[in-house]
Amino acid sequence: VQLRSVYTLGEGGGMYAVDPANEHGLPVFDAQVTPATVTGLTPQKVAAAYRFPGTSNGDGQCICIPEFGGGYTSNDLTANGITNTMVDVSVSGGTNNTNFNDSGNLNSSVEVMLDIYCAGLASPKSKLAMYFAPNTMANFVSVLNTAASDTTNCPSTISFSWVAAENYWLIYGYYNSMETALAACVALGITVFCAAGDWGPRGQPNGADFSVAYPAASPYCVGCGGTRLE
Repeated sequence: VQLRSVYTLGEGGGMYAVDPANEHGLPVFDAQVTPATVTGLTPQKVAAAYRFPGTSNGDGQCICIPEFGGGYTSNDLTANGITNTMVDVSVSGGTNNTNFNDSGNLNSSVEVMLDIYCAGLASPKSKLAMYFAPNTMANFVSVLNTAASDTTNCPSTISFSWVAAENYWLIYGYYNSMETALAACVALGITVFCAAGDWGPRGQPNGADFSVAYPAASPYCVGCGGTRLE
């Protein structure tokens, strides 16, 4: 079972927000969508809605952002106004993969850039440590253990946007190791934020079973959900 990236196409093709000129050739799912005209919620607007302290810019902090596929380029950062210090951390041989000719990798890269876009603009002085790993449940655990023992970057926050239905973690035997790894991070004072998914009680798109998205459902995580502000 592979982890799923969590982003929504949105009303009007919100996935194009991070690539308005569509330099990467993202597929146009809606013939009526013109990428360059897409508007949506900026990270600053969302931060304000959550009452994120306006005086905080993240200076001195490091945000660990795990990615299980995809990549980013320096041009992506410049185009989106990202000025954060960026570091790439390889876990189990994972790399910043910029082969955008591969449609699967391109799809994952949308998630990578959305993660950078949101974290970077909401917290512009934070270091962003991109932890790249192959897409397996075992490597999800490895990323957490790597972050907990990373004395070079010392992340104070982990932001996950990749999930799998909670019952899958139980079926495939990774639930307990995930809980142990998450508990270790929390014990070190690392706050773990996880996307709750956009699929309601199914845990994944078109899921047959009722199961919440995990690890957002873990008591050691802050579950983050919702794709619009009311």
